[in-house]
Amino acid sequence: MSDKDFRNATVNIAVVGRSGSGKSTWVNMFRGITDKKDPLYAETSRRSTECTTHVSSYAFKDNKNLKLWDIPGAGTARFPVESYTKDTNMKLYDAFVFLTKSRFMDIDVEVAKLIGKTKKPCYFARTHMDTDMQNQIERWNKLPLKSRRRQGTQG
Repeated sequence: MSDKDFRNATVNIAVVGRSGSGKSTWVNMFRGITDKKDPLYAETSRRSTECTTHVSSYAFKDNKNLKLWDIPGAGTARFPVESYTKDTNMKLYDAFVFLTKSRFMDIDVEVAKLIGKTKKPCYFARTHMDTDMQNQIERWNKLPLKSRRRQGTQG
């Protein structure tokens, strides 16, 4: 496929994951959008609660045919896993980016199974690694030195 053909092809990529996993933030960062006043900015929240309440598409400034779809979190009252495929129109997308925060939870497994049924590519990524690593370092530093040695590390 030539560059011209690629730029004319419509590609729809769904960004999925549980509520609070950072989907909207990822949509903005992946497209290089940092200004909250930019009309292409996806609304975000610093809370771990439901921010995205409807399916929204976001194009790239230099390629309007490439769209990231910010999908509401699965397993919420508005988007129960039982009707998630229909509610989010999963058949529309060409591929999925699945974001997970911290541990892979039961709801993540359920959504991954739904994506698997579409037979479309899915890419997994973990968000909030900086926060998780900082929390782990703080917990580690609070341990007495003897406990750290017992766990196989000196320090």
